[in-house]
Amino acid sequence: MAYIEGYPGRYDAVRTKRHLWLILIACATLVGLAAWSACDQPQGDQGIGWAVLGVIFLLMTVVSLKLNAKGWKRFLAPARYARDLAGDTEVADHLAELDDAHFVMHDFTFEFFHVHHLVVSPLGIFVVARLPSEAELSVHNNVLFAGRESLEDLAGRMWRICHLVNIIVHKGFQLQIMPQPILVCAAGRTPEIGTFDGIRILPLDALNREICSAKQETMRPEETASIAGYIARRYVQTK
Repeated sequence: MAYIEGYPGRYDAVRTKRHLWLILIACATLVGLAAWSACDQPQGDQGIGWAVLGVIFLLMTVVSLKLNAKGWKRFLAPARYARDLAGDTEVADHLAELDDAHFVMHDFTFEFFHVHHLVVSPLGIFVVARLPSEAELSVHNNVLFAGRESLEDLAGRMWRICHLVNIIVHKGFQLQIMPQPILVCAAGRTPEIGTFDGIRILPLDALNREICSAKQETMRPEETASIAGYIARRYVQTK
């Protein structure tokens, strides 16, 4: 069985409450400071101060939504959240069947990007995400679609995560390893497109075979454990 860090949905409520409390505390502090300083300011300057306060609150909310989009979805779109969580859990349980040469991390923020699943093994590093829709896949103007939903942001985010992981592994471990992004369909479904922009698109039952399919190891076992341990300590366990 693979070594597992995290699990889909486990920390969503905790992260969201923490973000909410930080926003409320910061806003209460700023409101207090603004009210105190307003006593000695002209009326026009007071308006500017409150406008600046509003901009700060808006920026904090936007940052929170970006860092914890999945957690906020739990409250803002519960039906979509439940459907996404079920799909992510299905993928996580499937990845758990990999052997103990694999390190699997779930549901964490990596340098401002949400990672659904990350697999580190001697055969490579894999960034895995589930297709957000079961609609038919198609490509229009070099953009991947699921039905009418554009997957351009998802594809771009996966490649950005891959490049960031590559940079960290190269700087910290002097290894040049470009992770492989993989999109996964729901169980029992075969995707209409197998590859898009270097991203493998697979049915769920082919995911583990793909991860184990490389014929040559890219890392020694001790390097695999070191890289996985570093990512887990820095990103997954710091909730």
